Order: sequence, then structure tokens, then C-alpha cells
Amino acid sequence: MLEKMGKDMVMIVSGVERTLVGPYACGEEPCYADFALGNLANMMKMGGKTELLEACPKLAALAALYE
Repeated sequence: MLEKMGKDMVMIVSGVERTLVGPYACGEEPCYADFALGNLANMMKMGGKTELLEACPKLAALAALYE
């Protein structure tokens, strides 16, 4: 499941695991962790592409690089 957390930031929710993806997700500096973008790419492959595009087009474009 995907939750929009604000401008250009989403939360991937998988059971009890939550992964924040977007700028400032890893602290004070902009961060797009490779593993998190990989998770988004996997979600897109499993049918979540429309959901991610609606929530955050910028992250969808970045995650597409990992497909």
C-alpha cells in the first residue's frame, strides 16, 4: 500500500514495515535511497504504477529508472 506523505514524499506500507521515500526522508539532506526506489519499482511492476503516478509523479519517474 502507498500513502502520500506530502509533496514529493510517499510511505510504502507492507505489513508492519514502513519505508519513507522522498526528499529529506533520511534526515536533513535530500535522500532517495536506492533500496526504497527499488521497492517502489517493484510495486510499480506489481500493478501500483497508477497509484504512484497519482500520488507523486516525480517519484514515479525516479522509480522507473529502477524497473
